[in-house]
Amino acid sequence: MLPIVPMPAGIEMISDGLTTILRRRWWSWATIPLLFFCIIWNGFMLFWFATALGTGMWPMAAFGSLHAAVGIGLAYTVLASFLNATDVLISPEGVRVRIHPVPWPGNLAVPSTDIAQLYAKEVVNRGRNGTSCSYEVHLIDRSGRERTLVSGLTSSEQGLFIEKTVELALGIVDQPVRGEIPR
Repeated sequence: MLPIVPMPAGIEMISDGLTTILRRRWWSWATIPLLFFCIIWNGFMLFWFATALGTGMWPMAAFGSLHAAVGIGLAYTVLASFLNATDVLISPEGVRVRIHPVPWPGNLAVPSTDIAQLYAKEVVNRGRNGTSCSYEVHLIDRSGRERTLVSGLTSSEQGLFIEKTVELALGIVDQPVRGEIPR
């Protein structure tokens, strides 16, 4: 199955004839500063708890619990960023999204008969430190309900490639959708 748009950086295609897997690994160089921050944060929290528990200051330990939970969540996110990949499995039966090996929300299976349309869109996040963009691929099912197929893509080319490859494989005629990335 040959996609209509060129394969972008960061996407790998694996095909056995019946099933095509589009794989995007999560790791990027942006993970390295997050790793260092995680080490510093959790190292400080270990020091905090050793001090609090060693001196019997239970209120100090209780106060640090919320910060420790943030540190655990941060460590889990860094681990997932280093190891995880998102696979979009396309077969005549439908589309399945599998995130592995570290468990993460976003796994999905949709029969091909339920998919009416796919489209890629840009997601703009505005924060104190500026604006960042990521990209998603959405599907619209036969009942008109919209679902996110893949999120966290780093380029519009990745989103358009996934959209076009799924549409081609399942014989879905591309229709314009409000809010999609312009071609």
